Amino acid sequence: MKKNIFILFLVLISILFFSCNKTRAKTLERLLSGESGDYQNEKISQERIEELERGIKEYSKDVDRVVTANAEIGVYYRMLALEYIDFKMYKLALENLEKSMEYYPTNPVLSYFAGLSKANIARAEVDSDKGLFLFHEAEAYYKTAIRLRQTYTDALYGLSVLYMFELYSPEDAGPLLEKILSINSQDWEAMSLYARYMVVIGDIDTAIELYNEIAEKAWDDGMKEQAAVNRDSLLAGRL
Repeated sequence: MKKNIFILFLVLISILFFSCNKTRAKTLERLLSGESGDYQNEKISQERIEELERGIKEYSKDVDRVVTANAEIGVYYRMLALEYIDFKMYKLALENLEKSMEYYPTNPVLSYFAGLSKANIARAEVDSDKGLFLFHEAEAYYKTAIRLRQTYTDALYGLSVLYMFELYSPEDAGPLLEKILSINSQDWEAMSLYARYMVVIGDIDTAIELYNEIAEKAWDDGMKEQAAVNRDSLLAGRL
């Protein structure tokens, strides 16, 4: 039994040693790629290679520790931001989202929530010019989120709302809503906004069909009731 445990211990040590050496070799390769300067086929001395190997051995643990610590800080700011959003504390949320994006600049979720926060801050702005500027900043955040994840329906919807109600360019909202519905044909919120878009562009028949579908199939009773009211108003020529 003890012999088996000892063998298992040796195997684990070997795996760890191999993994560590493999990681160091990869790190050395990446460092060497930056050592060749601007000249093709420039050779790196054995002395320099050994110097880099010693540096890797000496500092690799510190590098891992710093990277891990910074990753945790980035996550901390994101968690804090989401808590602030839950309490509708959008300015504080935005501050922490921007801090988190310093660590994770390509995270589409952070860009989406930054857009959401910025849009809500803009809605409370008393200066109309400043509010418009903030709405355009929200637009930029939403666009970044979509660029990073093209099928990000939350960001597509958020941007659609901006175009429909804040930036007054419904023609830009239509294609975004169509894309959402092509991804999820039962996104009832997007379908409801798309029906409103159809009313704006004068396609009343399509709007009635959409409201009718929502009234029959949506999961939310309140949404069903509102869709039925909108449909009936259109049928009666009152909307």
